[in-house]
Order: sequence, then C-alpha cells, then structure tokens
Amino acid sequence: MMEDVRIGIIGLDSSHAVEFTKILNNENHPFHVKGAKVVAATPYSSNDLPLSFERVKGFTEQVLEFNQVQLKGTVHDVVVESDAILVTSVDGRNRLGIFTELASYQKPIFIDKPLALSLQEAQSIISLSEKFGTPIMSTSSLRYAENLLKIVSQYNNDITGLYLHGPLPLQKVMPGYFWYGIHMVEVIVTVLGNNIKKVRVETNNRYEWVVIEFLDGRLATIRGDRINYQDFGALIHTTDQAFSIDLGKGKPYYASLLEKVIPFFKTGINPISSDEMLSVIHLVETINKNRI
Repeated sequence: MMEDVRIGIIGLDSSHAVEFTKILNNENHPFHVKGAKVVAATPYSSNDLPLSFERVKGFTEQVLEFNQVQLKGTVHDVVVESDAILVTSVDGRNRLGIFTELASYQKPIFIDKPLALSLQEAQSIISLSEKFGTPIMSTSSLRYAENLLKIVSQYNNDITGLYLHGPLPLQKVMPGYFWYGIHMVEVIVTVLGNNIKKVRVETNNRYEWVVIEFLDGRLATIRGDRINYQDFGALIHTTDQAFSIDLGKGKPYYASLLEKVIPFFKTGINPISSDEMLSVIHLVETINKNRI
C-alpha cells in the first residue's frame, strides 16, 4: 500500500492553508481526501500587507491543532520534510521568489491562485519549472466546482455563452482581478478556452462588468460586486438551453481541488497545461488594462 504523500505548506496567512489541512489530515471530515497529509508548514507572511500579517497568527494556530504538522522556520526546513509543496501564501507578489527557492528541489508544487501578478513573472516560473524538471500546478479552486463540471462535461462543445456573478473585493498590492476576480476568469478559461478576440470593461460605484468576445463568436460576461460579497453563480448557455448554477452548492471547492492536486503530487502530471495557466494570467492582465 502506497504511503501518504507528505505535504509541506508555504504560507499560513490564508484560510486555504487551514481548509486544505482539515480536509487532508482529518479522516472524519465529511469531504476527507485520502492519500496525503500535511506534515510541515512555515508562516511566510508579508509585513506590509494587513491581509497577511493580521491573520497569520490565527491561521497558524488552527493548522497546528493537527499534531501531525510541524512548524518550521524556513522554506528549506519545510521542503526537506516533504514530498510535495502547497504554496498558499496570500501575497501574490512573492510567487516568483518562492518558486525560485523551491525549483531546484524538483518536488511537485501547487501554487494557489494567482500563479503570479504578471504574465512575465508567470512565464519565468514556467521556464524555471521546465529547466529543473519541477512539476507545477496552479489554479483557482473554482475551476473544479462540482456543479460547474457536471454541466461542462455533459454539454462541452454545445456551450455558446457564459454569465458569471460573484464578489469582487480589491487589494491594492494585487491589482484589479489578480486578487478575487481571478476566480471568475479561471472559470471562463476552463469553460470557453483562450481564443479571445476582445475585452470590454464597464464600472459604476458598486459593480464591474467584463464582456469577453471569443474568436468563434461566443461571449462571456462577468458581473463583479465590490460591496455585497455573496457566493459565485453562473448561467451557462448552450445551443438550446440555459442552466443556472450556484457554484458554491455541493462539495466544497477545496475538496474538489485537492482531488486533482493529490494525483498530481503522486504522478507529477499536471491536469492543466502550462499554456492554459498562462492564459488565465494573460486574461487578468487584459481585463486590468481595460478597466476604467
């Protein structure tokens, strides 16, 4: 019987670090994912980002409630105890720096969204991954929302359009859609691909609308709400039907994501191509450039 993959976490300033550890280490969790355990972690917080330094203590305490997890002082100390790495640091500015430090260990790495805060940095990460032969995966958990995948797998090529709505809180150091809007961008690339013709953005004092036209004529629309942070939803149009989806209903995003990440850790085979990961960052950059 194969032993559990030993996972190290870089960044304890995100609720994702807590949720991932609960799902992996608590065998009584209703959505427990087998085959891996978090064994080591380091806080890696950012002193100039309140979202990071104000939350790292509480999240660290929650992760350490699982006695399998050892708190480490450095990235190196985490990596040597681990077979694979989850980068959950909340600060997207540090992605290239962290990956530069990790790449030479040649252990599979999952980078929580965003992969980077620019296409140039994302390309540098992919290049390092290829240079060292280090498997890398990065995505928003929303890509694997259970209700979304049911419709996509059933109708796939019949999908003609997509309307998304969801929260759009903003963070100055992670500009525009790099912070929360990337969740909806990820869904668009997952469902409709990356052959984009044109992007238009409209705003008022509460909402932002992004209209994305694809080369084949299909359309995607995002309505981001900067005030009322309700859960994500979607309306998927096919050639003769429309399906309204509550993306938060059913299995938690994090569990669905981990069901893809753990096999990646075991095989080193990323279910998302490098081109597709880069396409998400490129679309975020394009949207940001078109914001008024």
